[in-house]
Amino acid sequence: MNVIEKRQAYETFLKKSKGIFRKFHGSGPENLKLRNIYAFCIAPGSASGGIDTRILEVFYGSRPANSYPVIQGFRVNRKIVIEYGARLQYFQLDDGNVMVSIIPARTDNMGPIEDEIIIDYIGNVKKISNYHYVRKHWEYFIAYMNQTCLAGRKTIKSRIMGLILHTCKENVIAKKINQRKIVVAAKRIFQFALSIGLSGFLLFFIANYNSSSDAKKMDDYYRKIIANQVNEAETFKAANMLISDTMQLMKEQIKNEEYEIEQLNIIRKNGLNK
Repeated sequence: MNVIEKRQAYETFLKKSKGIFRKFHGSGPENLKLRNIYAFCIAPGSASGGIDTRILEVFYGSRPANSYPVIQGFRVNRKIVIEYGARLQYFQLDDGNVMVSIIPARTDNMGPIEDEIIIDYIGNVKKISNYHYVRKHWEYFIAYMNQTCLAGRKTIKSRIMGLILHTCKENVIAKKINQRKIVVAAKRIFQFALSIGLSGFLLFFIANYNSSSDAKKMDDYYRKIIANQVNEAETFKAANMLISDTMQLMKEQIKNEEYEIEQLNIIRKNGLNK
């Protein structure tokens, strides 16, 4: 859908909005008590004059909630505490998409920390004409009203839907949109798991690195021992060969000396015979 088509679809929704939400308000037991205490209003074009075609507001009105004595000048007067009902708001953005949010009920003195909760972003604005699709927004609105107003009927359903709103939807605090709590928690869990996994990997790497280093050191040590043994064996072999050669030379020298002595004895014997 282009921007013009989105604006046309939203304009059609605004025209049908009063009939849709009156039907929602007239059904459901959770609406009965609220209907008897708070005024119910549907304001296409906003509650401030009905001229802003970007806005649709569905809300419960204000009422006196309490009063207490205060001193004003020299007189004692009573201060009236006003309670303001919850509000369901549709706002069409400049690109034609629609943002749906709910504003909590609050009094002059107390209320939830969030200013509003964004429950939907609608890109395909044709969906907003679907009765069942819009009813989902209405159920969030009624649950939030029951959870935040003073006269609310807190049921199991409203508590569960309130929990979903606070954990699975974006909220606005001091005009700042905050991430969904479930996303924040998921990121923290992922970061924790990643840090644990990385720590385990580093420990495994360091252990293996140390083991590899130790193995390498042992391997070098044994290689040195073997090399020394080989060198010693070669030295022993060389010494044996040297001894063997020396013995051989000595034998030959003794043999020559014996031969010379024998020849000298022969010569001497012959000389004596003459």
